[in-house]
Amino acid sequence: MAGGPVVGFGGRIRRAVRRIVPSGRVSAVTGALAIRHRHATTLTGARKNQESATQQIKEKLVSKPKAKQEMMERTREPIFSLRFVIALLLIAAGIAYVVLYTLYVRDLRDYDTTFPKPKGGAPDALFPWMSSLDSWNWVIGFGLIFVGLALTAHPKTPLGRGKGVIVGMLGCFLIGLIWICTFYVFADKPEGEIWLLGDLGQLNLLVGIGFMAVGFTFATRWE
Repeated sequence: MAGGPVVGFGGRIRRAVRRIVPSGRVSAVTGALAIRHRHATTLTGARKNQESATQQIKEKLVSKPKAKQEMMERTREPIFSLRFVIALLLIAAGIAYVVLYTLYVRDLRDYDTTFPKPKGGAPDALFPWMSSLDSWNWVIGFGLIFVGLALTAHPKTPLGRGKGVIVGMLGCFLIGLIWICTFYVFADKPEGEIWLLGDLGQLNLLVGIGFMAVGFTFATRWE
């Protein structure tokens, strides 16, 4: 008995609302609210994407100065480090050894082709082992040069950081290429006519390839 009037009253209210707001109007309002909700969701997603893109740009802008600063700090390192001094000494020793052995080889060739023989006898080598090592002397001389150049391909030396890497890499590549090309151009010259190149003979190819191989050590340091 108590629920009857309440239910009847509720039904009357629903009928009154339906009379005031037609069904078409209710569906239109509902659709408008749904569209507004989707629009708000889209704006929220777009705002989040924009914030994410802005954050990425800020990180890039911050990372670039850091990388540049690290590069500047590398270039500010001292020029003459212990490693660089040792490398220069090895290169100088290699060049000196090659020059001395070339002079000995040329003097020995002149002695063999001279008639009558000089009274003083065959020329003496500056180092006792030069006469017995023969062509291995080239390996010693150019080996010292190559090891010295390879040691400079390190961040502790000027040629191992910054633009020095490019200089060292291209320099070794060009020296090796020019060395081989020069040898092929003058390969038909008599032995010993061209200083050093004529004395090395076919070993010029190994020397040129050796310089190029050292260039690849610099290429591994290129950033």
